[in-house]
Amino acid sequence: MSKARGFHARFSVMLGAKQLDTIIIIAITTVAVGGVKLGYAFMADRARLLISSQIKKGTNIAAGFVMIAVGVLLITKS
Repeated sequence: MSKARGFHARFSVMLGAKQLDTIIIIAITTVAVGGVKLGYAFMADRARLLISSQIKKGTNIAAGFVMIAVGVLLITKS
């Protein structure tokens, strides 16, 4: 057996799948996961139109504080 890395490679080696089978599995997984993420991105873009500018500003400030807090937490832990 080869030194396969990652889930798909090990899964394929374990099943004895051919190279074409592995490509099909990866393609289906990519389309399924990518399609859902594209749907989320589309909905988020549409939701952006429903939110007022003041709420957007407050959300951005809150997100900034969260990112700074997580950064400080990570720096102090290491």
